[in-house]
Amino acid sequence: MRSRADAVLALLMAAPLAYLYLVFLAWLVSNRVLPGANLIEVVVFATQLARFGLVMSFRRLRTAPISQIWDIFALEAFSFPVLLALYLWYGYPYLLATATTVMAAWPAALLCVATPYMIYRLTSGMWRDRRLMSVVPAAVAFFALFAFIDNNVSSQPAPGSLSGLSLLIFSTLLKTRSIGITPEVVIAGLPLYLSLVTYATIQGQEASGGKNSALLLVILGTLVTIGLAALSAYFPGYPLLLFGLPGSLLVTLMWWMTRAR
Repeated sequence: MRSRADAVLALLMAAPLAYLYLVFLAWLVSNRVLPGANLIEVVVFATQLARFGLVMSFRRLRTAPISQIWDIFALEAFSFPVLLALYLWYGYPYLLATATTVMAAWPAALLCVATPYMIYRLTSGMWRDRRLMSVVPAAVAFFALFAFIDNNVSSQPAPGSLSGLSLLIFSTLLKTRSIGITPEVVIAGLPLYLSLVTYATIQGQEASGGKNSALLLVILGTLVTIGLAALSAYFPGYPLLLFGLPGSLLVTLMWWMTRAR
């Protein structure tokens, strides 16, 4: 019975993240971002897909440490100094152009391809590992990232390539001072919040803090959420103050209450 409850919670947590990711993909397809990619960008995207298939095909890779998975998906970062050194040695301009195009296209390709794997790892972590501090912050971070992308990036004129998508995301990130609350964010946020609160409550009941600490965590999390919504109406220009500091405090209290490893 407990394993079924864990599976339901894991799916309830993964569904909102997958929904926001699919909204992002729908925006890419409808605006024909990928068809505008040049040959180098297509190669970067194709190799990312191949590595995703490789990782998902072998259990040892699926369950490997995140640092190893990062090395697999970040091979482009290692190619940049090689191409740059070849450019400095031979002086061919196309080597420098290739290096800059690879590095510009890599963040967008990574976001498009590696996100399903990260959602899988979060789901697996909630279902099997039950490590509260490795699941909750990562799930909240993914939700905030795609809430930002779906609201701010998708409202901008669509770029014509993967490099343009990377530049659009970074430039919008520097210009935008807050995350808007769109219907998609609300639809995804409610089940995500409920799943994480229920997960934290179950973890708290199994830890030394007991049921009282778990109940206090739920009450505190709800009050913090309501407080953030109220403060955002008066201080819309300080997202770090409204989201970063209370979020860090909540995660710290969560760790202390549940004694999670």
